[in-house]
Amino acid sequence: MTLAKNKILLFIFIGILCLVISKSGFSQAIYDVMSIDQDLLENAHTVVRLETKKITVEHQSNFVETNKKVVTTLKQDDDQIRLFVWYNKSRKIKKLSAKIYDKNGKLIQKIKQKDFDDVSYNHSQSLIDDSRLLIYNFTTTMFPVTTELEYTAETANTAFLPDWTLVNDFGVSVEASSYEINCPPELELRIKESLLDSIRLSKTVVGSTLKYSVTSFPAIKLEYLGPALDKLSPSVKIAINKFHLEGLYGEADSWKSFGKWYYDNLINNNDRLSESVVQEILSLCSQETDPLEKAKIVYNYVQERTRYISIQLGIGGWKPFTAKEVHELGYGDCKALTNYTKCLLGLVDVKSHYSIVYAGNNKKDIDASFVSLEGNHVILCLPISENQDTVYLECTSQTAPFGYLGNFTDDRNLLVISEEGGYITRTPKYGKENNIIGSNYNLEIKEDSINLTYEKKFGGIHYNRYRYLRLGEKKYKEMILKEFPSSLSPTVSNIVILKDEEKFVYTEKANIMISNLLQKLGENILLPLVVKPIELEIPVVERNRAHSFIIRDSEVLTDNYTYNFPEGFSVTDLPEPIIITTEFGSYRTNISMELNVLTYNRVIIFNAGEYRHDKYKDYRKFIKKIKRSENQKIVINKY
Repeated sequence: MTLAKNKILLFIFIGILCLVISKSGFSQAIYDVMSIDQDLLENAHTVVRLETKKITVEHQSNFVETNKKVVTTLKQDDDQIRLFVWYNKSRKIKKLSAKIYDKNGKLIQKIKQKDFDDVSYNHSQSLIDDSRLLIYNFTTTMFPVTTELEYTAETANTAFLPDWTLVNDFGVSVEASSYEINCPPELELRIKESLLDSIRLSKTVVGSTLKYSVTSFPAIKLEYLGPALDKLSPSVKIAINKFHLEGLYGEADSWKSFGKWYYDNLINNNDRLSESVVQEILSLCSQETDPLEKAKIVYNYVQERTRYISIQLGIGGWKPFTAKEVHELGYGDCKALTNYTKCLLGLVDVKSHYSIVYAGNNKKDIDASFVSLEGNHVILCLPISENQDTVYLECTSQTAPFGYLGNFTDDRNLLVISEEGGYITRTPKYGKENNIIGSNYNLEIKEDSINLTYEKKFGGIHYNRYRYLRLGEKKYKEMILKEFPSSLSPTVSNIVILKDEEKFVYTEKANIMISNLLQKLGENILLPLVVKPIELEIPVVERNRAHSFIIRDSEVLTDNYTYNFPEGFSVTDLPEPIIITTEFGSYRTNISMELNVLTYNRVIIFNAGEYRHDKYKDYRKFIKKIKRSENQKIVINKY
């Protein structure tokens, strides 16, 4: 009996010892950097060790989000690790904690909710925002380091159900990630899956619970001119047909019905204005019958008396201020200023529609195939007539010409919201004929200096050079001087600016005095043909390019140089014309001399498009040839 009892006690002791070891050692060892698969380290600065996201939709006006994310930061530029969650009056943080582990997976710090700092989401003085951050800053130089952030959030705004995007940055790999959503069937859950076919995915549906799990996803490498991350990262979009937003209940299963709900609940009845304002607008437009000319008068009126300020307060993040409030305050955000302009146009019978778009230099579309609350900006759509192109107005700018979008909102899907409902259309694209920079340089060559006068025309997306006028004369001069090599010791004078706001062509004229352009070569003189080389970056070498590359815009860049030489100068050997033609664009030069006048012409064309990854080397060669051609010089004989 004694021997048997001793064996039982021994087994119990061993069991307890294993349990202690597992809790104190093994659970930490799973975050040991050495345990990360080598494939997940390639091209990675961060590895997501574990991410679990669970969405529980309780009913139409409530859902709970539970998150746990363990991240190993392998390297980064600074020594700050920031752990944070956001909240506002509508989104409450119920639980929050964090842990920090060293490279061996050893727990070195536990962080409770009270240890997080509570700060404003945005520190800009021009922003009104009720969003805040609970943030914990951890300083370390001992990379790699692993952090674990766990929280539970609750909100009534079911119009925004968190999507599942596998990675949120280039250079991030994933060991394990899962997304689970539980939604009552009567709310009619909709999903859209993207790029899931090529990953290690498990998908299960049990009753009203849908779950996705992924393991071993390698980092996506950031590539020069490559596609945006949302075109490469696997994702699942989530929405419900019956939703709630800041006290408003909605139901929509199409863009038409969604737009109708949006108009009725967020746009309609925001058009009240005082009688004095009504009469003022009617008086301004009393001599005009053309809707387009009336719209120009109203747009100019808005630009002169309002300014932009961002507002993100509760429903104010989606519902614009009333037209009356904007008029009295003299400011508003994109929603408010667009609605204000729309209301003023309505006074003179010019039809216009509030329109939601993704703004930014990287073009992003409203997804025509999936109805949800999208976009980050609002502009105004004017369907003037069947015989005229639709006009779009950027209502937040005090200086943009009527109808000019630039590369901020051009060539992308947007949601137009009308009284009848919503529909998807596309903003105009600036083509090769629009996107121009045309320069004429005239150089008077003297023994000790060169007087250069130039005229440059900027069109299409390049018209936005007008924005630099707000810098003031001194800084505008500095900007011009920085465009010339400092070795030429340039000085600028007599700047003249002309703006054609109908064709979107911006003309800049100036005089530049330069020196050190001519270089002595024995008895002769060496002259660069191009005073101001084109600013082109040679694409980086990428031997194992994985993705396509994108030339965003078609454009034509033209330079005409005229060199006027004094008596006693001649050029005997002129370079042959250069012609480079590719599918990406072309480069052409021509040079001639008559009496003492040398003329050099150069035209560079780029063709917009998305090109296969295996053509990247050819594109790089094309750019290198252009850069090399920009260094042409001629020998001037002096007699």
